[in-house]
Amino acid sequence: MERSQGLKAKSCLDEIIGKILRQFIKARRLRRFRRAPKIFFPIPRHWIVISFKPIYVLLVLVLFACTVFLLIRSDIFLVRHLKFQLEEKSRIQVLSEEDLRDELSDCFAQSLLKLDTRFLENKLKERFLGLEEVFIQKKLPDTLIVNWRPRDGAAVIRSGDRMFLVDRADFIFAEVDSELSRRCREAGVPVVEGEWGWEIKVGSTLKSSHIDEILKVVFELGKDSRVSLSRVYLKDTAELEVFSSDGWKAIFDLEKDVDQQIEDLKVVVNKMGKENGGFREVDLRFKYPVVR
Repeated sequence: MERSQGLKAKSCLDEIIGKILRQFIKARRLRRFRRAPKIFFPIPRHWIVISFKPIYVLLVLVLFACTVFLLIRSDIFLVRHLKFQLEEKSRIQVLSEEDLRDELSDCFAQSLLKLDTRFLENKLKERFLGLEEVFIQKKLPDTLIVNWRPRDGAAVIRSGDRMFLVDRADFIFAEVDSELSRRCREAGVPVVEGEWGWEIKVGSTLKSSHIDEILKVVFELGKDSRVSLSRVYLKDTAELEVFSSDGWKAIFDLEKDVDQQIEDLKVVVNKMGKENGGFREVDLRFKYPVVR
């Protein structure tokens, strides 16, 4: 009886051990099956073993690179449209949207992704001195957006028989011809005359110790609707004569406080207008304006 029970216990133990071994062998076979396959390349005295999984990754990368290359070379991203946005309109400008469009016509049929916008911006600024600021954006798939601002003519500088257009930054960006002169007169852009003592040419900056004060007088009086300037003359190195379309003249001392002289002139113009009177000349070189 006891012997029979011992044999039975041993048989159960063998069966349990057998199940454990079978499970272990089955698990090892599954792990071996799940492993990434390998490729073996025989070379003299060596075997190179390469896992098959990195090759898949390499193939995906190659296919992705080819796809990107074909997209760049395709017609999808060719430039077909140019859009212009004028940021700020000026009174007198010598540059038009058509000029910019003609200059950028070479961009058509080129890949938008390969265009260098910084190079195009510098090219436009060098080509057109009347262009103050420009910023070019890319809009996929086929559009270039050009944001631009032209220079605004603050005054016309007369030097001998020639006239030049200057902006508020003292930069001379155009020579005034008959057509531009007519437009300047219609827009009320004053003419500054005088003996400058140096050569004035397009692309240069005005060199004068008082040119900032002259342009300040021109600009500030130009903003006042009661004042319409017709002519500005630099009589001496520091004496500026301003002529109005209404027939009066104002004399400024550029070595003194120009802002205060401008305010004094505005007070005189406002007071004389209210009294329905008139004046021929106001001298602002003294502490109190002298009105005649």
